[in-house]
Amino acid sequence: RSYADGDFLNRLSALDRDKLLASGKSQNFEAGDHFFEQGDPHTGIYIISSGYVRSYYTSPAGREITLGYWNAGHFVGAPQIFSGGQHMWSSIAVEQSCSTWLPSGVLKERIYEMPELAIALIEGLEQKGRCYATLLQLIATRSMSKRLAHLLLTLANIKGKTDTGENTLDRQYTHEELA
Repeated sequence: RSYADGDFLNRLSALDRDKLLASGKSQNFEAGDHFFEQGDPHTGIYIISSGYVRSYYTSPAGREITLGYWNAGHFVGAPQIFSGGQHMWSSIAVEQSCSTWLPSGVLKERIYEMPELAIALIEGLEQKGRCYATLLQLIATRSMSKRLAHLLLTLANIKGKTDTGENTLDRQYTHEELA
């Protein structure tokens, strides 16, 4: 089992998974609530159990770039999963979302107890790294219209609904979100 299956904790036994999640704090977020904001102190990660979360960077001029959308089975709060420093970007609930917040110290303790957790986190970080590398390649090599087409296809594949054999998006996106 690997992260490619859609849930970075799927490689843990049910007992280890339950123990890990029980050592965190369940939190609910309404659409528009931040998990954390760029510049906040980094204190741990959030494991998403339901909902949809957007991670984005805000430039000094106030311009935002979406880094990724994450759903159940993903985590936000990388790359400094063991704390220290400040968040380099923000993560916000796009829709009502539930998560488990794991403080960095607790996460580190659980890794010593559950070696499979270390592999799961590495696979999760690798997957995020691939997403960010793809984003950089798109920005550097494709026109705005091709980037928009890629984004819409990606959103349709992740969040779309199939009605007549075609994926359609089930929510409206603002121009700002798409930009």
